[in-house]
Amino acid sequence: MITRPSSALPVRRVASLAQVDNDDRVVLLRLDAPASTPHALRGTAASIWRAIDDQRTADEIIDVLAAAYAISADDVRGDVIACIDGLRDVGLLERNPDHRAV
Repeated sequence: MITRPSSALPVRRVASLAQVDNDDRVVLLRLDAPASTPHALRGTAASIWRAIDDQRTADEIIDVLAAAYAISADDVRGDVIACIDGLRDVGLLERNPDHRAV
């Protein structure tokens, strides 16, 4: 069996989300969790959210942000990974196992 690290898997949004997106922010709410609170993303966090398309991996999202801000991928890597982890922690992104069979 061949396995891939979770960083090679697409970053995926949870299925049941309401989203309002305007110029400077994105507001998100889990619809399947009655006690959930809205999450407002601004600036770079909103850009990261917009780059998550359920197809891109974390490395591809890093490349998108690096290109958008005209800086190196190494300069944004830590912030993008921290944001993705934070979005997972609050339940807006699916949790990936450490490895998955291909």
